[in-house]
Amino acid sequence: MSEDRLGERTVRALEGALARAGAPEWDLYYEEGSELSIEVQDGEVDAYEAARSAGAGVRVIDGGRIGFAYTSALDRDAIGAAVQAACAAAAAGDPDALISLPRPDDVRALPEVETTDRSLLEVPIADKIERTRAIEAAARAASPKIARVRKASYGEGWGRARLLNSHGVDLEEEGTLLHCDVMVVAEDDGEEQLGWEAQMGHFLRELDFAACGRTAAARATALLGARPVPTARLPIVLEPHVVCEILDVLAESLLAESVWKQRSLLREKEGQEVASPLVTLIDDGTHPGGAAASRFDGEGMPRQRTVVVDGGLLRGFLFDRYWAAKMGRTSTGNSDRAGFRAPPLLGTSNLILAAGTGGDVGALAREMGHGLVVSELIGVHTADPISGDFSLGASGQLVRAGEPVQPVSGIAVAGNLLGLLRAVRAVGSQLRFYGSAGAPPLLVEALDVAGS
Repeated sequence: MSEDRLGERTVRALEGALARAGAPEWDLYYEEGSELSIEVQDGEVDAYEAARSAGAGVRVIDGGRIGFAYTSALDRDAIGAAVQAACAAAAAGDPDALISLPRPDDVRALPEVETTDRSLLEVPIADKIERTRAIEAAARAASPKIARVRKASYGEGWGRARLLNSHGVDLEEEGTLLHCDVMVVAEDDGEEQLGWEAQMGHFLRELDFAACGRTAAARATALLGARPVPTARLPIVLEPHVVCEILDVLAESLLAESVWKQRSLLREKEGQEVASPLVTLIDDGTHPGGAAASRFDGEGMPRQRTVVVDGGLLRGFLFDRYWAAKMGRTSTGNSDRAGFRAPPLLGTSNLILAAGTGGDVGALAREMGHGLVVSELIGVHTADPISGDFSLGASGQLVRAGEPVQPVSGIAVAGNLLGLLRAVRAVGSQLRFYGSAGAPPLLVEALDVAGS
């Protein structure tokens, strides 16, 4: 993690190639990083991989026409070829007067977001392997019904990026992202059930490896003996990771591009009530808990906290520079880059359903009294992003008098995404992040359950 100016030689070579090509406007995105992944099975290292990478992407804007190219080979010839490819793509494109690049005044007020665990370099590889072993050991020790651990894994990534453009913007950022996860199999009288858990954070101290294993084991053993419940309309408690999966589907509808192209289930609903008054949705690129935490977006605009649904009311949508110009709004810092190999596109950052006061899953189950705690929805990505309708396989626990009485599987839960949000009766207080989505558990008034 050198303190030298990031990618200076590559950046200067790119600038020189752009000048020789006569590119009128441009931006450069240089990125370098490293990754480590460890997998353990039966106490032994089953897979180990360490890699480093670097590359640069270049955009050229010429008369409103835009071209993009990238290179992971950073020699003079490869850099020149990438610039020529971007210029050729721009020359062949259709002009659009709304395309623009930020200027220094646009990016002066960058937020402070700390996402770099500098202690990682001081942690020996052997220590990281032992931590991964601890996941598997904790899962096995949690119950004699844990028949096997399919895979316990740990991964970490470090990266630095530099973004600069022809108007004088020159920004740098650094960050780390770590995760651990495990899949286990519980067995009893010939029946098998799967359980999993995953944790993520920007700092090693945020991961609890033993708890990861114990949680996966508890999920697997809790499903032993699962069977369908009779078809009914029931109150539902959704665990945080299930809510995060729903947010991932809803995310598309919050983007200005989707609204413009009539692909959003929230189109023409701005200023209207679209959810329960208990529901507040926030896109927050500065939240340190989310995987997308950063100081600036893919174009260089400051990341920010944007409330899109406030107490059930739809306040607005998410914009990058292009869609803000097209719809007469301002950028919300929601340009996203998937590394140097792709140009920036409109996207969410950290999408969060704000925590409430309802406590944990158990507290919401007690408030529910009778109903289902849903610990897994199968095929959430198949929900219709335009209508919001869904019918999904599910598993979890049947609850009576606030306590779990029977594991449940082989059922389907059906409804509508907006209908679900409008039916929220209580919001839990324990916010969990899974990737760039964050949510607490939710108590939903009722959903249709198809069972036996």
